[in-house]
Amino acid sequence: MWSPETSPSPKLFFETITAFQKAGALKAAIDLDLFTAIGGTPATAAEIAARCGCPERGIRILSDSLTILGFLTKDGSHYSLTPDSATFLDRNSPAYVGGSVDFFLSPGIAEAFDNLAATVALAARMGPGPSQACFGGGTIAQGGAALMTAIGARL
Repeated sequence: MWSPETSPSPKLFFETITAFQKAGALKAAIDLDLFTAIGGTPATAAEIAARCGCPERGIRILSDSLTILGFLTKDGSHYSLTPDSATFLDRNSPAYVGGSVDFFLSPGIAEAFDNLAATVALAARMGPGPSQACFGGGTIAQGGAALMTAIGARL
């Protein structure tokens, strides 16, 4: 919340508007098994590229992006997994969650959010039920349920 002691900032706007680029970089790394290719041993871009079967330049650019995002660390020319990436993004980990990217970034869900204004408008027209609560003073949970119902209707 804004107060006289804080200055307005566009930070939230830029973080939100570029979120799809961050998700795209993460999805590319998961699809290429980049995290598994690094595993527990620090590796250069050339080593990762060979393991992923990709050009070194592309892997270096992607790895640098993932370093900036906090998924990798870099010491000299060697990339390593962060503890979170090792736990959740290396296919060899029993806690691997990378497969969920296929759901969260599936075309149907992505398309519903590409035109979210229409999805929200559809929820408003769905009649009585959770959507009425959403637009008539209901709880956030009820509003979220209505929005997800509308998204499901568009799929």
